[in-house]
Amino acid sequence: MKHRILAAAAVIAGVSAGLCAAARASFIQEDEPAEWRVRVFEEKRESRARVHSLAFGPKGRMLVSGRDDGVKVWDVRKGRGIRFLTGQQGGGWTMALDPTGKLVAASTPAADGMHDVLHIWQIATGTEIRSIGAPKGRFTSVAFDRKGRLLAAGAQDRSLRMWRVGSGSEIHNLAGHEGDVVAMEFSPNGKILATAGTADPVRLWDVKLGREVRVLGQLSRMAKAVAFTPDGKSIVTGGPVNYLRVWDPKTGDEIRSIQGHFRGVLAIALSPDGKYLASGGEDEELRVWNVADWTEAATLTGHRGAVKALAFSRDSKVLASAGDDKRIRLWQVE
Repeated sequence: MKHRILAAAAVIAGVSAGLCAAARASFIQEDEPAEWRVRVFEEKRESRARVHSLAFGPKGRMLVSGRDDGVKVWDVRKGRGIRFLTGQQGGGWTMALDPTGKLVAASTPAADGMHDVLHIWQIATGTEIRSIGAPKGRFTSVAFDRKGRLLAAGAQDRSLRMWRVGSGSEIHNLAGHEGDVVAMEFSPNGKILATAGTADPVRLWDVKLGREVRVLGQLSRMAKAVAFTPDGKSIVTGGPVNYLRVWDPKTGDEIRSIQGHFRGVLAIALSPDGKYLASGGEDEELRVWNVADWTEAATLTGHRGAVKALAFSRDSKVLASAGDDKRIRLWQVE
């Protein structure tokens, strides 16, 4: 059944647990039973920053956001920030959380302002355990594999590099993209890395051998977001046009295109239980799709700017969304 839920959320301003409790109960709906409830994380005006990436910790109690000014770690239950991580020049645009929820990797501008540094921090202590410099320009995407043993990052110089997390040793430096590598994700089994660039189609790489194995579509199919379904049998991409595309990673064939957004798609996320696909874009809307038949399940409104970041909790019960309006919204599936 297709829903359009309009939700009015209480604002969680900084550190008040009382406001958090109010937010959990504050919502309105149209004439259908509510499936999606919303909470909003909002800071004092002088502390706000655009959010570019989101990730939940393993138990859903922690949410990490990559922002213009750094990386913020949130206590989801209390609705307040518990740690802020940043480099000398601020920044945290590109961010990834490891599967254990203990490490976060994020890029920040170097002191010379000409390139980025990729930091790996321990979340519990805020201690930096490793830093990696970009050869030229900025890091534009980063991802851990599903076991947390490998870290991959793309950059403005079109490079795609891969390291062992434990030792920091580089194992691959791959070439093939014609533009910035802006999105990436490892397959559930860790054998394939999917990467999206600004000037060419999505590419699939053999992680062990460090070589390209497949290209999805032609130049017109370039993407800004890419994600595997939990079973690894399909890849979903979103890009400059208002379409989502579903691909067969074994053949590289396009299985389906999904239209719903009015402008380009900037972020996608699949629920770990495999039921939902969420997409956000330049039209300021968040759409949720049933993976079983790729029909629309809900249109969630409230953002006042492009939606650039999405993440489901590991139990698939909460969807986080954020972007240019500098607010994080948590949508609860019941």
